[in-house]
Amino acid sequence: MKRAPNKFIRKIITVVGESDPTRAVGAFVDIHRRVGDTLESIASRLGVADIVEEKLPFEGGIFEDQGHVRIKINSLSPRVRQRFTLAHEIGHLLLAEMLKGNTDCSRDKQLEQACDAIAAELLMPADQSVSFTRQLGPPSPQALRELSRKFGVSLHTAALRVHSDLELWPQSIGLWEFKGKRQVAGSTTGSGVDDCPEEVWFVGRRHWRTKSPPFAAFQRALTSSEPVRCRETYLEDNTMKPIAFEVLHVGYQRLLGIVE
Repeated sequence: MKRAPNKFIRKIITVVGESDPTRAVGAFVDIHRRVGDTLESIASRLGVADIVEEKLPFEGGIFEDQGHVRIKINSLSPRVRQRFTLAHEIGHLLLAEMLKGNTDCSRDKQLEQACDAIAAELLMPADQSVSFTRQLGPPSPQALRELSRKFGVSLHTAALRVHSDLELWPQSIGLWEFKGKRQVAGSTTGSGVDDCPEEVWFVGRRHWRTKSPPFAAFQRALTSSEPVRCRETYLEDNTMKPIAFEVLHVGYQRLLGIVE
């Protein structure tokens, strides 16, 4: 979060007296966070009567009914997504308290980003994240998976935290998925996988233009229980350039990669 902060982060910086955006959000959350707190206990202190899971056409929101404040969360979403949504909505309540008014992320993208920053701190406190990440050793797909499990967040949330927010890993991180099928030579059943998986998300600098790079490591990792480490090449300005690439099959034909 070292990039220029948005207007809500600037307000937090002013309130807590901390110039660094990441540390400012951490200090702001610490004002409201107590030892042993859960997301539910923080929400309760902020006046939330109920946290309800139900089928929704969106991830969640804050609703008021007959004087009772409720947070509704989409029951169809994965558990890690539900927890992030709850933390995000708590971010809205914290900012509303600070700003002395209602906040609606549908009206202001910067507000949504600020609530995401608060959610990241609630789920992955900076000091704990830094300590645990350093214990894991050098950046790797396995380390990122351990980090996501430790804090109960998605791989994407963990990647954003260590790369963009805390700047612990300078390496780019991506998740790719084989979504279709192709005919395998000699097969009459039509079984097989696509030659190139599609990018699900990417954090950091993408050196190549396509979202489906034809890296050999993808095919090798798909049938391996161990991470595949190799050097690949990509086309940039009509020149083939090398990169160091480590990729791990994380299930459901998905591949998690770390790019040097």
